[in-house]
Amino acid sequence: MGTIISRPRKDGKPSYLAHIAKQAGGKVVRENRTFRDHKTAKAWLRQRETELDNPKAFRAATQQVRTLGDAIGRYLDEHRG
Repeated sequence: MGTIISRPRKDGKPSYLAHIAKQAGGKVVRENRTFRDHKTAKAWLRQRETELDNPKAFRAATQQVRTLGDAIGRYLDEHRG
């Protein structure tokens, strides 16, 4: 289940931080996103929780993120000669 936290911005208006933490099979997914209004934050939270209930989406969210640096390192390792 996610939570929404109200936080003041520099101009004094509130922003809303939506936070999700879900665990399955010993793996944890944590996601945060900030919105300007509470209604949008709540809608994203419900949608993302529904997506993470799908085992394929949860597996994709817990996989290791590969960066451009990883690709360059792999290229250099494979093509040094």
